[in-house]
Amino acid sequence: MSTPVRSLWMLLLATVLASCAAAQPRYHEDWPALHQRASRQVELRSGPQPPFKEAWHFQTEGRLVYPPVVSEGRVYLGSRDSAVYALDLATGAEIWQTPVDVGGLFSSPVLLNQRLFGGRWSPYYFIYAWDAATGKNLWQKETGDLVNRPPWILAQGKTERGDTPPSTIIYTHQDPPLGAPLEEQKIVQTAWRFSVDLEAKPQLMWERPLPGVPMVPPALDPHQPLLFTALDNEVLYALQQSDGQVRWQQSLAGEPASAPLVVDDTLFVSTRNGYLYAFETRSGALKWRYQFTNAALAGDLALADNTLYLPGERVLYTFDTRQREPGWKYTFPGLITAPVVTHEHVYVGSSSRALFVLNREKGYIAYTYPVGGEVLASPVLVGGKLLLACTDGKLYVLEEGPRPQQVRPDPINQPVRKPSTTRW
Repeated sequence: MSTPVRSLWMLLLATVLASCAAAQPRYHEDWPALHQRASRQVELRSGPQPPFKEAWHFQTEGRLVYPPVVSEGRVYLGSRDSAVYALDLATGAEIWQTPVDVGGLFSSPVLLNQRLFGGRWSPYYFIYAWDAATGKNLWQKETGDLVNRPPWILAQGKTERGDTPPSTIIYTHQDPPLGAPLEEQKIVQTAWRFSVDLEAKPQLMWERPLPGVPMVPPALDPHQPLLFTALDNEVLYALQQSDGQVRWQQSLAGEPASAPLVVDDTLFVSTRNGYLYAFETRSGALKWRYQFTNAALAGDLALADNTLYLPGERVLYTFDTRQREPGWKYTFPGLITAPVVTHEHVYVGSSSRALFVLNREKGYIAYTYPVGGEVLASPVLVGGKLLLACTDGKLYVLEEGPRPQQVRPDPINQPVRKPSTTRW
């Protein structure tokens, strides 16, 4: 190929790539599950930039302690006022409201294939499915009254064959049957299949007894058919999604502090006594382990550009996964939520009634936004908006506010300074 022709092709390729890059959306438009996806890995190229202004807020009669989910311009959230709400993301207008038994949801909801799922555990343990369009209760099941943990739910779509519409599979847990030896099985991991017909009842796929209670939400591997769950017996399990068989298990040096985070072929998980683990997802082989000295970790992880962000009770830690060494850390005035990270900032809620926005590279506070209640749920960044669920019962929805203008000094109005007569 001649040089002029090659140059023309290179110019054409560059133009096409530039047009594709320009067509990419600046913000993610959907956030259908806790931490956006079942692998627990938030992937944000960008988010709304501070300073913020309030776009709208929605008041409920109970505390909001779990993050909402967002899909197709709708916001779904549960409140301790024993109700689940669907709101319009643009205006905050209520679309529907449906009652839940006393206590409301004790988990972030999950949205998939026109169904909204949620769970509660006080005073009894239930999982629910609603029609996301109308709020109609499609299905509910009591899961027991012994497992003192939220019934965390994972959902995923499956295409059976060819053009068959995708079914919905959810993974949750329930109490062992009466008379079962508790030293052998403290919880039963379950999988249910929902057909495309909203009115059809789900079918039980499998049950798998496990000798521990879940301390943190589970996760799915997007590349392999594995379900990961970490229990209070200080063991991480990898189960086959198809039948619940244990593919592998690994002991931890403490109780789990974070949901498993799955990125490519690596699973990260932390423990309350300061350990950070990296496992190979397929085999469970330990890649490396690191302990933060005198750290009390508590909360789910985030990863961006080979840097992990680990919440402690009041401290946010960072860790370079390539160099395998810690980076900056920041101490907050109150308990903090799981972080959400973009290419510029780290967004963290706090029990000190504020949203904190940190510079991602250096770890200093770039911006704060005070709210009327404790922020116990991690922020949600979607569609150019930032959603904060607070214990004052309000869902705050923020958007980018006007940028402060840089005002140059007017030379006409500057004070006239007499020349100094001091000699050096």
